[in-house]
Amino acid sequence: TAEPGVLPARAEWFACVVLDSLALGGEVFTRDAPERSAALLGAVRAYAATRGADALSAPALLLPYGGATRPGEVTEHFDALFALVEALSSDSYHWRSSLLLAPSRSFAS
Repeated sequence: TAEPGVLPARAEWFACVVLDSLALGGEVFTRDAPERSAALLGAVRAYAATRGADALSAPALLLPYGGATRPGEVTEHFDALFALVEALSSDSYHWRSSLLLAPSRSFAS
């Protein structure tokens, strides 16, 4: 997302891919590469801070749609994933949630 001249939708797509990966594998990534994990989370948090209040004015992956849909009824994909990853990375959850599939648990003994 720090690449100059990148379209907002492209930067957001890459950020969503990272967030999606962290939601599923953050526990293993944080355990096996804590420095890289912290740097990646820091980069995503910095990107989230740049979006600001006018995030909906730029092209995004999910915008409010339909004649009966009011702004505020639809959460953008990035915002939903960012809130999930922030919660999972907190001390309260430690990257675990019974509501998420965790492929890493299948391989743990």
